[in-house]
Amino acid sequence: MSECPSLITCAFFKEFERDEKRRLALKGFVRKFCKGPEQENCVRKKIKAKLGIALVPVNMMPNGSKLSGTSSDTWDKKVLTFLQQNN
Repeated sequence: MSECPSLITCAFFKEFERDEKRRLALKGFVRKFCKGPEQENCVRKKIKAKLGIALVPVNMMPNGSKLSGTSSDTWDKKVLTFLQQNN
């Protein structure tokens, strides 16, 4: 399986890749969503396609959840609506 073309520019990974506490979890997401069978299920990718890259929250994991220890309070209402409609 090929690598997601957005991986090298993905704000989530760029922001948290150097975070020692989250490194193992990030590797798991990369293996599953960016280089593996769940690429088409990446919620970040879906929001980018539907709403534009500017609305994809930096702290949103590929599964659509907020990164542990962060808040979704600043997520745009369009993103929250998208998540509710696509669950």
